[in-house]
Amino acid sequence: MTTATRVQAIRHERSARWAIGLLLAVCLVARTGFVLIAYRHTLKGAEAHPWLFVEQDTTGYMIRALDLVQGRGFMAHPPESRRTPLYPLILAGMVRACGLQHLDVNRLRPENAGAWLIFRSPLWMPMALLHHALGMLTTLMVFLIARELTGSVAAAWAGAMALESSPVRLATDTVMLPYVVMGFWLILCVWTFLRAVRMRRLGWLAAAGASLCLATLAQPMPLYLWPGFLALILLFWRGQRLALAGLIFCAAATALPMAWLVRNGWLSGVYRYSMNGDASLFQLKVPLALMERDRISFAEAEERLVAESERRIARAERRLGRPLNGFEWERERGAVAVDFIRSHPLSYVSSMVRGVPGLLFDQAGRRTGVYDRGLMACLLALAVVAMARFARLRAPHSIPREWHSLLLLGGLVGYLTVLTVPALPGYVRFKAVLMPYLCILAAVGLDQVARWRARSAPVTASAVGRA
Repeated sequence: MTTATRVQAIRHERSARWAIGLLLAVCLVARTGFVLIAYRHTLKGAEAHPWLFVEQDTTGYMIRALDLVQGRGFMAHPPESRRTPLYPLILAGMVRACGLQHLDVNRLRPENAGAWLIFRSPLWMPMALLHHALGMLTTLMVFLIARELTGSVAAAWAGAMALESSPVRLATDTVMLPYVVMGFWLILCVWTFLRAVRMRRLGWLAAAGASLCLATLAQPMPLYLWPGFLALILLFWRGQRLALAGLIFCAAATALPMAWLVRNGWLSGVYRYSMNGDASLFQLKVPLALMERDRISFAEAEERLVAESERRIARAERRLGRPLNGFEWERERGAVAVDFIRSHPLSYVSSMVRGVPGLLFDQAGRRTGVYDRGLMACLLALAVVAMARFARLRAPHSIPREWHSLLLLGGLVGYLTVLTVPALPGYVRFKAVLMPYLCILAAVGLDQVARWRARSAPVTASAVGRA
């Protein structure tokens, strides 16, 4: 390395450090201001709608935390059959640290749980600090990944600031739900995986698998991502330790989720990691598809599915000669939803396709009162540019960083979109899961636009000179 190259690398590294410091400072100011404004807005609501901090599902997680600290363990009946263990364990630690371990569960009824947690409990402040700390680290991961893919500090900083300026992201990080925890571990998995493939280090690969494991333990959405990561290892890992690399990643990513699956099967006889997928199909996705197909209200669609599920559950109970347990009950309801999808696949796919614009452009405004359609339009346009840049590469094995990054980021966006659409208005949490990866692709697209302009500038200047 020449002296000039070394000096340029030092300057580049110094500018990256300054960019990280400025980014974290902006994150701290923006998040502090958002929490204070949200708290004032909640106070004006006379303690009736503290929706910026808690949702209905928050009460369920809080009750699970109290079950843990009071010695009752994890329950196995709905909706607890949909929960995964990491977030209740985090809440349980906070409950014990705040001295709330003797709290009566009856005080946490859905109609008053939100107001109690915000206005009378010391719990919400440390949880808000934890959530926003993880949110800031997620933004930092966006910067680091985008910088690694582009080599441009400016483009990476712009992508990270796009994520930080989204009201969807700030609102989701404030709510006491596991999505911010899952999102942090998932993007940490992406960063460590990219470094592992580039550096051919098994240690980084084990860290990527462990991060994916923790993301799955926080929320079941990433459960089926490990085969995709394994396929990327098989395609792009170079060296004689290919089998060992795949084995290490799979062991780190699946050991604890498999143990939880076995625990559920031992308790209930239903070997499922979580019943969240069945519940999502039955309560949200299939009712929306049925509503659009038959042009009825959402409530009427729900009533039809509930009536069919009750008949199915009654038949199963007569066949078994006993009441169904929670997992079996959820399984039968999920089977009703799957039967609808098998009978009307086009209706379901059509509902999913129509749900994508709503997911990207409408959900923020209906929940936060601030629409970010302009931001989303810019992110999507730049993401298309990024995909076009990747698609121009002819030899994937000669530029492995570009190609495995394309497949990983594009696959993640597609996977998460399929899981989250269609959704009811106001489900901001689903959009927030997608935002970091769209911002990374947007940073890559912005860097490509800058390169195009830099290449065209000398041509334009020479043309003017000849004139």
